[in-house]
Amino acid sequence: MFVRVRVTANPSDNPVQQGGFFTISGSVRPGHRGTHVIVQRKKPRGWVKVDKVRLGKRSRYSIVLVVNWQGERTFRVKWPAQDHDHEPNKSRALTLRAA
Repeated sequence: MFVRVRVTANPSDNPVQQGGFFTISGSVRPGHRGTHVIVQRKKPRGWVKVDKVRLGKRSRYSIVLVVNWQGERTFRVKWPAQDHDHEPNKSRALTLRAA
């Protein structure tokens, strides 16, 4: 039986300033240094890839995104299957409001 990784995701601000930048950062446990996470955004027909980020030496990641929308957008971070002993998993959904 495989163990699921735990994926955390935290926004730097909420609400975010329209036209500005914000950061989503977090970690994957147990550690998987050198693997990657995928930042996704929810659209009406499902989740789409925004970017892919490599995990650092402490299995942490950080990505800076531009606030180029009005209203709300929902994001999550996914760790896809990348080794033989852990199942993929995703973070909780983050709904961010542009102010």
